[in-house]
Amino acid sequence: MTTLLLLTAFNSTKLKVVSGEMTGEATVQKRLLENGSKYVRLDLSLARSGAKTVNIVQESTYSSDGTPVSQSQIVKPTGTSTTAVFGKKEVVLTTNGQEKHLAYPSGSIRAASEFWVVR
Repeated sequence: MTTLLLLTAFNSTKLKVVSGEMTGEATVQKRLLENGSKYVRLDLSLARSGAKTVNIVQESTYSSDGTPVSQSQIVKPTGTSTTAVFGKKEVVLTTNGQEKHLAYPSGSIRAASEFWVVR
């Protein structure tokens, strides 16, 4: 079972994360930009007693109507890096320098739910 303890501020949320033997912290930052788009950053740090800490940084941007624009994720100490750039007809996914072009599924990819808390 994962437990999250939540401390919130308007644009930043801090979480204490407990999942089995792993514990850590997460910070979520969000802000609306001048052009109406939204930026979200998640910093997550997890460790098991006596083991190396794993750090994950994920950044996402959404257009003003909630459509995803880009998302990136870096995992350390592994060094895994993944970036998704959302175009009009496809997503370009780059993982550790290897690029894939993926067609969108049918239906909307809007993330309108990303906006309701900050608007």
